[in-house]
Amino acid sequence: MTAAEAYELTTQGGAMDFARVVEACSACGPWCLIGGLAVNTYVEPVYTLDAYLVMISSGLSQVAAELRRQGFTVSEQEHSVNAQGPGSDLRIQFTTDPRYQPFLDRSVDATVLGVKVKVASMEDTTQGKLWAYGDPKRRFSKRKKDELDLIRLAESWPRLKAMYPAELLELSTAGEVNAVNVRQAAFTQPQRGVCEAEWPFLAGPAESSAITRFREIGPPDFAAPKVRHRLPGFPIEKSTLDVHQGGIQLRVAV
Repeated sequence: MTAAEAYELTTQGGAMDFARVVEACSACGPWCLIGGLAVNTYVEPVYTLDAYLVMISSGLSQVAAELRRQGFTVSEQEHSVNAQGPGSDLRIQFTTDPRYQPFLDRSVDATVLGVKVKVASMEDTTQGKLWAYGDPKRRFSKRKKDELDLIRLAESWPRLKAMYPAELLELSTAGEVNAVNVRQAAFTQPQRGVCEAEWPFLAGPAESSAITRFREIGPPDFAAPKVRHRLPGFPIEKSTLDVHQGGIQLRVAV
């Protein structure tokens, strides 16, 4: 099973919807991916239900009209135009923030979910994540995801740390996991169930904590020396709990 086929299955048609959005954007002018899917092109990918895009401002209304014609639900928000296909879990968001428009001239070619796309450059992808991370109106859960994406980028590309604010540098270079508590329950054949991981960690002078719930995946195998990532939602042979500075991630191998 390819990554695109797995994504199509777990998102109820998200891969096909993504391809349709890419086709519509390409017909209406310059565009590029930002957000988590863009981050995934530069570091080891993680699962996301969100696709964030920048469309040239003169072509956005045309793209919105085309997606409506294809059956997408399209709505205009304060800083974005959002779209979602019927029955699909994939959430499409076009930013209307003018700060992102220069990203289009610096975008690069990539392949995402089996589709050739334009992606914001690594520096622009990082800058977009920094803007999102620094938005005081952004939901806490979203900001934590932005934080982890920025840590992932810095681990793979240390030169990006020059762009980071001081508090984020502390997390990416000096974060310390001081406790891990893992609880697993209700596992049934074939090795499916719920794993709940909670970790407090120190972020400078303040201590914070977060809880991540992983559903429909198997129990962690703490002895596995290697960490591989696959989409959650499938029976698995093993999974590993990766404890690193600033947080933990449960990764599964099918």
